[in-house]
Amino acid sequence: MEAAITQYQQARAALVDALQLEYFCDDLEPPPAALGWDADALVTFYKSGGTDVPTPVAPLATPAVPAEVVDGPDPALMQFLDETDGFAHLRSALSAISWDECESLYQEGRPKLLSRLGKLGVGLSEY
Repeated sequence: MEAAITQYQQARAALVDALQLEYFCDDLEPPPAALGWDADALVTFYKSGGTDVPTPVAPLATPAVPAEVVDGPDPALMQFLDETDGFAHLRSALSAISWDECESLYQEGRPKLLSRLGKLGVGLSEY
């Protein structure tokens, strides 16, 4: 992992150097918040001479975890299935099996879980 981090840092430094040369602003350093910027945001920043700073992206919301575990379909999974194109048809089948049952069947062996899901009409070979 250290090697990947080093490669990332070297590539990012090379991009900043190239942008500084391209837009004649070798004294302009990206702000600390630029660590999360993609290449397009860095180009915009240097092209504007440092005046155009991308709006920070809000972190993804973390689904609320219920205080107690309810034996039944996982609410976050049901919401995901409802909101994701192509998966809504799985909602009724997956609401018939609890998270605990899935885990228990998986611990007995993957074929057990796949068999139970198959009986619910979920064909994993489609995906």
